[in-house]
Amino acid sequence: MKQASKVCCQADTVLYIRDASFLMRIFGFAPFSMHFHPSIKGPGLLPEAEAPLAFLAWFQQLLDDWDFEHLISAHNGGCYRVGKVTAQALLTQSEPLIRKLSERNAAAAAAVRRATLCQ
Repeated sequence: MKQASKVCCQADTVLYIRDASFLMRIFGFAPFSMHFHPSIKGPGLLPEAEAPLAFLAWFQQLLDDWDFEHLISAHNGGCYRVGKVTAQALLTQSEPLIRKLSERNAAAAAAVRRATLCQ
């Protein structure tokens, strides 16, 4: 019987920085660190209050359902043996930001509704 590789390959959702260049370090990326793609704060998610929360739930479901040890990130490298654990830590650490994005989107939608009513 063949054994599963326990590898999760993805592109542009999670960045895993193995070797941070000087420029990456200036922007706060340390070697051997994991981050959500910066577009999560802008065009990466729909500008709706539910979108960041749906992303949060989807990523948690992926971590709950998929049995992997290694996470391969496009462009920067792989997180070996501790990929799932590191991704769970990233999600836990990023949850306040994701909830804040949801609140920001809700406030923006409310402002648009108010502006529309005033016309």
